[in-house]
Amino acid sequence: GIKTDFDLRSQAENLGLTESPIPEATLEYYGVGGYTDAFTNANFAKVFTALADESRYPVYMHCTGGADRTGTVSFLINALCGVDEATLIKDYEITSFSVYGERNSKTTEYDFAKFLAQLKTYAGNTLSEKTESYMKAIGVTDTEIYNIRAIMFGKAVK
Repeated sequence: GIKTDFDLRSQAENLGLTESPIPEATLEYYGVGGYTDAFTNANFAKVFTALADESRYPVYMHCTGGADRTGTVSFLINALCGVDEATLIKDYEITSFSVYGERNSKTTEYDFAKFLAQLKTYAGNTLSEKTESYMKAIGVTDTEIYNIRAIMFGKAVK
């Protein structure tokens, strides 16, 4: 029943894939990077705008390994929805069970710590509020932010 295949890789990375391998799903490319790329790549706003569109659901979102790009988008959606920081970090570190091996939020091998520190510079008292401020700063509208939350919580969209 997947309607939309959100491929976070660039089209150059996909080995010529022009249609989703998921029957009946529409393939959409977004070409985002992980972690601090969220603050400089305009395609992140496009991802969140698309995720605010209820008609695209259910979605399947992926990159190459499902760790860095997919993890960054997932972190931001979950943070927006009020998941606490400790749980988000634990979820990130569970990625260690992927083919990419051990990850740790406190190391410098990945830019997770830089990403989280930069996200925390946005206005707000909670991580959810800071994520909302980040999304507004990259061009996601109030209605789109509302709709992302509504979709995640099974409520009516605007």
